[in-house]
Amino acid sequence: MIVSDYFHGDSIRIGMIQHDCYGEALRIIVDFASAKHREAEAVVNVRTELSDLRDELNSFDHRTLQWLHDCMTVWQQRFVWNIVLMQIYLLIVRQIHTRLHRRCHFGLSF
Repeated sequence: MIVSDYFHGDSIRIGMIQHDCYGEALRIIVDFASAKHREAEAVVNVRTELSDLRDELNSFDHRTLQWLHDCMTVWQQRFVWNIVLMQIYLLIVRQIHTRLHRRCHFGLSF
């Protein structure tokens, strides 16, 4: 896992915590997927080549998935910033609406 402060709000301290538990987290994900595959295999009572590969799996190179992790990070950052910008936009629109309403209301009052 690459730790950096490239994106706004990134924390090196939190990044290092994530870095230190990355291997264990990946193991949990792989073990969960393997268990679900075993359950599905038992339900349909079919064993495939994937079953053999799963049973032989004792390590994996997570670096092959680094590009996917980076893409998800960029998407998440853009998604979060789009939400923030939309919230700011809505606040501005609400302020404008409130001010216009007050002006029209007071302008028409006698």
